Amino acid sequence: GSSGQLVKLEYSTDAGQSYQTLKDSLQYDKGMYVWDVPKDILTRKAKIILSDQSTDEVLVEGEYFIIKPYIITKVGYNGDLIAYDVNKDHWGFENIPEDDLWPQAYYNQIDYQTGEDPFTGNIYDQAVGGGVFASADSSDFPDWVSFVNAHGKNVCYNSDDKYIPRALHQWVSKKGVWKGSCFGIAISNALAFEKPYPFISQYPSFPPFADPITLMANDEVIPVITELFTHQYGKYEQEYLNNISIHKSPTETVEDIKNMLEEENVEIKTLSFYSNGLGGGHTINIYKLEQDTTDTNLYYVYVWDNSYADNLDAKIVVDVSHNGGIGFWDPLYGFNGWEGEKWFFIDDPANNYLNRAVLPKMHYNYSHFNLDENKLEICISPNAATIIEDKLGNRTGFSDDGYVLNEIPNSVPLIMRNGSTGPPYGYLLDIEDYSIQLNNFSSSESRSYFFTGNKTFLYQRNDAVDTQTDMLYFDDGISVSNPDSDTKIVKLVNIVSESDEKLFLIKSLSLAENDSIKIFNPDDNTLEIKSFGSEKNYQIELEFVSDVVSSRFSNDNVSITENTSHKLRPNWGDFAALGLEILVDEGNDGTIDDTLNIENQVVGVEEHGSNILPTEFNLEQNYPNPFNASTVIKYSIPEATLVNIKVFNILGEEVAELVNEAKQAGNYSVSFTADNLPSGIYFCRMTADQYKNVKKLVLIK
Repeated sequence: GSSGQLVKLEYSTDAGQSYQTLKDSLQYDKGMYVWDVPKDILTRKAKIILSDQSTDEVLVEGEYFIIKPYIITKVGYNGDLIAYDVNKDHWGFENIPEDDLWPQAYYNQIDYQTGEDPFTGNIYDQAVGGGVFASADSSDFPDWVSFVNAHGKNVCYNSDDKYIPRALHQWVSKKGVWKGSCFGIAISNALAFEKPYPFISQYPSFPPFADPITLMANDEVIPVITELFTHQYGKYEQEYLNNISIHKSPTETVEDIKNMLEEENVEIKTLSFYSNGLGGGHTINIYKLEQDTTDTNLYYVYVWDNSYADNLDAKIVVDVSHNGGIGFWDPLYGFNGWEGEKWFFIDDPANNYLNRAVLPKMHYNYSHFNLDENKLEICISPNAATIIEDKLGNRTGFSDDGYVLNEIPNSVPLIMRNGSTGPPYGYLLDIEDYSIQLNNFSSSESRSYFFTGNKTFLYQRNDAVDTQTDMLYFDDGISVSNPDSDTKIVKLVNIVSESDEKLFLIKSLSLAENDSIKIFNPDDNTLEIKSFGSEKNYQIELEFVSDVVSSRFSNDNVSITENTSHKLRPNWGDFAALGLEILVDEGNDGTIDDTLNIENQVVGVEEHGSNILPTEFNLEQNYPNPFNASTVIKYSIPEATLVNIKVFNILGEEVAELVNEAKQAGNYSVSFTADNLPSGIYFCRMTADQYKNVKKLVLIK
């Protein structure tokens, strides 16, 4: 064009098929033009041209570019941008009390006492972990199956399908009454939009959906939501939370949201926030960010909040100028009293949960729940006021007037993201010496877990009243003292997790007024019980789990005299043969005065079979499965009878007879070698007396 020529500026959002005039009667030599892009334009095919105003001759033609506000988008198969539509892309169910995601009709199907564990095919073991399943309730949330699916079977069972005690007690320390599933709802909704096909592939039983809003909660939906909810307790999620996200200021979080929403294929991250003082936590879905047109320090974060599911205009305002730029966040639609200057952050990418939902099943991994040696996680039952105090008098915990305290340097309250207020489920601290005071009990249970390195400690009693106080101490172990006039009956657990698991359980131990007791590990094979005060009796249980042997020990009557220590030295793995040796230090002066040899009252060694007589017929799933060439099949019979075990191919043709003889009561195993058989599905059938069972075998060569 020529200088002074009148031109018009036009734009297209459909790759040049049509144009709209942006500005006209412009002089060609103007040089630069400013365009305030309308908020409602979304395209990957924008284009601008400069043309002669009278002849429409195109003088300058720009390259294709993207117009995209701060919204959640993905690129469709036709190359267009698809935005999250809050009218149809949110779930049809919501985070409402019990009706949708933890109804009684659903959890009544769970039976930890007489039901079958789906991972082993056997009845839940009532003795394992010191009676974990015997005291579990069907309404406990999250359930054991969801916990295993979230963390991986290989970290909850060993390769012989024996329960790993530390995993069991990690579950116990987190489970409780259902108060919401928002974390699972938000993560699943993000995945349903961003990664619908990988999501369905990961959870094939999840009901199909065209528009998510049409899907209601049912027995296929609930397990997926609960499993994803349970990820918040996992090692990876806690590392991200404690090292990165929770320390962000509201202003920094706005920048994080901008960075996320700038992408075309947005790697979606959910939004979490904690009540600034009341102990509540919540997780929701972001879909848009807008800056106020008048006050540019204000940003509006548009969200779908599963606790306010019908509010399709829900937004959180963030003032990034507040307090010198730290920022202040405030939900404009609810959660009054939660707003503040901290604890407002985005989570790690939702698609991580497709990778972590089931950890690699190459072998069992005891270290998954082990903390760094310099970190301590304390999980306390939510029915008590809790004060944790360091040597300098700094306090962390949950006060009796219902507020979170967080004074200890580097301490992090572990707040459950379920959409409700209440005490943290735990506290993460640096390894130091701490005193812990529990009082104002609202129910009879007092329970405190201590996880550090490869060790677990538990203090528990079930006779608490609101006028009592429990005093605990953590140094190289745990101590408990009784400042009350009432005698307390306590239980203590210690687990050492290495390549195997060693569990000590001390129960039915009486603490009179001013009595105290301490347990610690002089080494990884030994537990020392140091008693101060009156003579006591206790019951002891031991459990050992390794890849090749599982064994249990029990004795109901061990006496410890006043001001005396017992050093327990079990013969791990062979309790039946040699029992338990206890070194006695009377007076707690460091001198061994006596040695007790305690007999095992329940023989419980399991190694390539078991000397515990079974009480029912059982054919176990072969291991490994799938297998290449050879696998092992275990079975049990409670009485002498004829046993027949055969293998059939998919056509029903017999390919092998493994057992056909009279057997005495006991536990057995037999190998099946399939060198001459092709890959495929086979069936192992066992018949014995009136018992018949079939297991599916998968041969892969």
